[in-house]
Formats: sequence, C-alpha cells, structure tokens
Amino acid sequence: NTGTVQVQLQSNGVTTTGTNGLAALDVGGAQTITVNGAGYRLASANTLGAISFGNVHVGDTVQQALNITNTAINDLFSEKLNASFGASSDSRITTSGSISQLAAGSSNNSSMIVGLTTTAAGSVNGTQVVNFASDGTGTSGLGITALPSQTIGVTGDIATSGSVFRLASASPATPNPVNFGAVRIGSTTDQALSIMNTAASDGFSEKLNASISSNGAPITASGSFNLLASQGTDSSSLHVGIDTSSAGAKSGSATIALVSDGTGTSNLGTTNLAPQTVNVSGDVYRLADPTLNTTSVNLVARRGDAAPTAAISVTNSSPDSFTEGLNGGFASATPATGFAASGNIANLAAQGTNASSLQVGLDTSTAGSFTGNAQVDFESTGAGTTGAADISVGSQLVSLAGKVYEKAIAQVNTALVDFGIVHKGDVVTAKNVSVSNGAAVAGLNDTLQGSFINMPSGPFGGSGSVDVAAGQSDASSLLVSLDTSNAGVFSSSGDRLQFASHNPDMADLALANASLALQAQVNNYVDPTFLKTSGAGVLSGTGLNFMLDFGTLTQGSGMVSALLALANDASGPADLLDGAYALAVSDFLKSGFVDFTDLAAGQSQGGLQISLETLNVGNFSDTIVLSALGHNASGFSAAFGDVTITVQARVQAGGGQIPEPGSLLLLTIALAIIVLQRRRGMLD
Repeated sequence: NTGTVQVQLQSNGVTTTGTNGLAALDVGGAQTITVNGAGYRLASANTLGAISFGNVHVGDTVQQALNITNTAINDLFSEKLNASFGASSDSRITTSGSISQLAAGSSNNSSMIVGLTTTAAGSVNGTQVVNFASDGTGTSGLGITALPSQTIGVTGDIATSGSVFRLASASPATPNPVNFGAVRIGSTTDQALSIMNTAASDGFSEKLNASISSNGAPITASGSFNLLASQGTDSSSLHVGIDTSSAGAKSGSATIALVSDGTGTSNLGTTNLAPQTVNVSGDVYRLADPTLNTTSVNLVARRGDAAPTAAISVTNSSPDSFTEGLNGGFASATPATGFAASGNIANLAAQGTNASSLQVGLDTSTAGSFTGNAQVDFESTGAGTTGAADISVGSQLVSLAGKVYEKAIAQVNTALVDFGIVHKGDVVTAKNVSVSNGAAVAGLNDTLQGSFINMPSGPFGGSGSVDVAAGQSDASSLLVSLDTSNAGVFSSSGDRLQFASHNPDMADLALANASLALQAQVNNYVDPTFLKTSGAGVLSGTGLNFMLDFGTLTQGSGMVSALLALANDASGPADLLDGAYALAVSDFLKSGFVDFTDLAAGQSQGGLQISLETLNVGNFSDTIVLSALGHNASGFSAAFGDVTITVQARVQAGGGQIPEPGSLLLLTIALAIIVLQRRRGMLD
C-alpha cells in the first residue's frame, strides 16, 4: 500500500486519524507524510472432521493422518500455517507429528497422525485438540501469530470413536505330543485334539478357526472347525493318526493352522494366528508269523512201554522286535487214534524257537500201526506289546505215524541135548534146539531172535540163530555140535541161549537167557590086544596079527609054555569087548581060551596058556583066531575084526639024553592034555 497522510499538529497532544487509517498526532499544525507498506493476511486452517476408526483389534496398529489445508488465499500475501496437537480427552488417543509453514492453498495429509492405543479392548469416545498458528516466516516476517479462538483462528476438535476387538486366542492343543504306544499292524489309530478359544468372553473377542494337516508320512491328520466362540472348546474336529500299514517305530508331526475370524464380531475378516505343531509317535507291531519246524512225527514203542513222545518245534519267523508274540496249541488233545497231544506255547518272541512245549505221545496199550494228523492252532498275542486281543494267524498240521509192537516171548522146547554114546573120531550130526515165539499174534509183532552164548570149552559147540515170528517155532536153525576128538563123558548146563525181541524200528529188547543141558559120551573103540604075562617064547605084533615064537628048541628038552592075557586095551570110556576063540588042532597045547563078554576098557582075560612038547623034531605052527565084538549101551555093536595069534616053534634033534621033565612041568603038560582032550570032545 502507498499514500500520503496530512498530519495536523496540535500542542494539546490530541491524536487524530488520517487517511488510510494511519494515526496522526495533532501538534497544532499540519504536515504531510508519505506512507508505504504491504498488508498480509493470517494463515487459515480448514475445518477438520471427526475421525472414526470403527472396529479394530487389540494389538492392531490403528492410525489415521489428518488432512490439513492452509485455506488462506494463495496470493503471496498470506502467512503460512503451523499445526500441532494439543490435549487429548482420552489417554488411549495417540498423536504424532506436526506441520510447519504450510503454504497458503497447500495441504498435508501425512505429517500429523492420530491413533489409538489397542492394548486393551473397549470403546474410545474422546476429543483431540489441534493447535494452529499463522507463521509470517518468509512472508510477512511478522513472526508467529496464534490463532486463538476468540480472535481469529479456529480451534478444531477431532472426535475419535470405535470398538477395539481382540483376536481369538488358541490354547495349546491337547494331547501333545500324541503317543499311540504299541499298536497292531493294520489297525486304525485316531486321536481327537482339544483346542479352546481362550479369548475373553466379553463381546470384544473374535472367533477361532482351525484346520490340521500332516507334515508327511507316516503321520495322518484331518479335520477343521470354524467360528469357535471365545471360551469355547472343540474336542472332536481335529484328528491325528499314524500309518499302520507297516511295522516299526513311527514318528512325525502335524500342523494346526489357526485363524482369528471376525465374522459376527469385529467383521474385520480373518487374521492368521501362529500355527501349532503336534508331535505324533507310535510303535506298530506286525503279527506273529508261525513256522512249524516239525512237520511229521514217527513214534515207535512196544506194548506196555511208557508212552514215547516227540516235541513239536515252532518258530516265530517275524523279523524283529516290532512283532507280537506267538501262541500255539493243539486243536485236540486226541488228534488221532492212538495219539495224545498236550502243551502250549505262550508269547514266543520274534525269531524265537520253542522245541519243547508242544508234545505228541503214542498210546502203547494196543499193538498196531497208527496214523493221523495233529492240528496246531496259532495266535498272535498283544500281551506285553500292543495289548490287543489275541488273533488267529492260522493252523498247520503235523503228520503222525506210530507203531506199537507186541513183545516176543522166548520158549525153549529142547531142554536137553543128549548125543548119547558115540565113538572117538566119529562125525556126529549136530543136534537141533527147538524154540518158539510164544507171543500172541497182534496188530504188530516183534520177532524172536536167538543165538548161543556161554558155550563151554570142550566138545560142545553152538551155531546158528533164529528169527521166529509170533506164534511160530524154529526147530532147525540152532545147532549143537559135538567134537569127538577126545573120549570122555561130558555134560554141561547153564544159560546157553540168549534171546531178544526184535523189530526193524527199535533197538532190540533183551529177553531172559535160557538154560540148556548138554551131555555126551565119547567112547574109544575096543582094542583087543594079546599080552605075554610069563613063560617062554617071544610075543610080537599089534592090531589084528600077533605071533608067539618059541624059537628053536632041542628035542627032548621038555615042554615049553607061555602064559598070555587078552586085554581090552582101550582107555576109558570105551566100548565093551566080547570075544570067542577059534583054536586049530595041532601039537600046541592051549588052555584058558574061553569065550568072554563085556570086557571093559583096561580089563583083561588072563590064564591063556600055550605049550609045546619037544618030543618030536620038526617045525610047528598053529593059529588062534579071536572073533572080537565091540558094543555099548547105546545099542552100538560091531565086529572088531578077527585077531589072529600065530604060534610057532622049531624042534631039532639034540646030542644027549632028553632030560626028564620036572614035576611042575609034568603037571602042566598033564593039565594041557586033559583040556585038549575035552576040547576035542566038544568039537567031535
């Protein structure tokens, strides 16, 4: 602005007003003053409307920038606008920022921020003072002029109102971790998880959504729920499990996704919450796998024996410790005729073998052959592992075969073997011993086997053996022989036969030994032998021919005589000797040659006298023939053969008178003549 001012000057000091509104001092005169200047308007703020944040969440960052405009005319004669926050009526109202020297006609929608403190839920309804000032810096240069309400400027009240909602809050899922423990292969595992919306139930909490998913095999997970109200609990929607299609230790996890849902409360949509991890584990056990190692049983016994038994071996063939135990037992205690079954296998561990608990026995009360099958039923038991009820894992058959033999009974039918009387050197036919198997014929029988034992040293020998069926006899196989190398009377008794009950399937059963009496008499044959006991002559020869030679005698030398004896020269025992003499008629006188019988070994017939009278010259010869017969009590009788004694002498003429015989010689000659005459009479 430019112009002039006329100033009246007065001495009284009264002030007057000149043109353009400029003051003038009347000093009792008038002067003209030239005035120059520029006029600036103050800054002016737009009217701010109320701020409504609406519904927000506890914990949200809630802010809104004020849109402030310097509404003064932008003609270079408007001061700039400053703005700052004043007092708040509610401590939950927050402010930040300020505006400095906002030019006329300009706006700022970012520097001044109004917000809410959302640490607690509740309603906020308050005011905020915004202070404005006109800043002449850079324009009027007049400094800062507050824009008070009573003069110029406007006081803006920002009303803030709304509801603060807390997010839903999930409790830790329970149970967690989830341990299914030991479960059976192929079984269903399921655990429902329980989650609570722990947010306060005061109308300012959102609802809770949840869903679950597996983080990978072997864990399974399923289920979800929505709009779980505050303080509400869901214990049925979320599920976890483990894959039980294979055995072993199973572990893993599932993730629960959690969402705070404002539907029906804040209506702020959904907000993801921190997820939860649920750890899941369990041990899956496979079923027991029975292997029947003993597929057949063959039992053998004799009737009346203690029942033979056989153990059935079973293995739980499953590979490792993640295996249920194996139970086993017979379907019947009497699986087949003649057989009994007993015992049980309880909780046999994997790779374990039981070869003793299951037993099959054979009834020995009846002889015969028996066959059949024993069924072994198997179960997989959860005892000590899964705890699951026992479950069948099949049945297997054991083939049964049995034989019960009737024992043989030894009967000796020949109590005495008597060879009677035989001769030394004889070839004697062996004697048979008859034995029988006295056992009754049954369904299955042992045979009777027998042979000799304890045969004495000496003449007796035993050979051969028997194998006699039940009810049969053998009278030809056992032979007793006799050695006749030595004469003698022999006898023996005692256990001479051994027996056994025999079958092809068992060891022989020894039976009682049997006694056998043996006897024999081995005789020497008769041995008739002539012996010279006294007198003249020389006796020679053996066997069947002997010679008595008086030699050369002198005529008239008198009678010569020899006394002989006939001996049964065999050593005992021996046959008895009978004999009869045949005497030729000659010049030899013979006496004492009479028939005899039963001349035993070592005995002799004496008094056999042969004499010759030397009255005549010549050669004299004569024979005496003994017809010998040997015999014994067995009925044996046989001629020995004729034994001949040839008697000879030569009488030659002598030179002197023949001496007169002595009285004894005369008596002997007289007796010989008498005997000779009697014999001749008998022959006539």
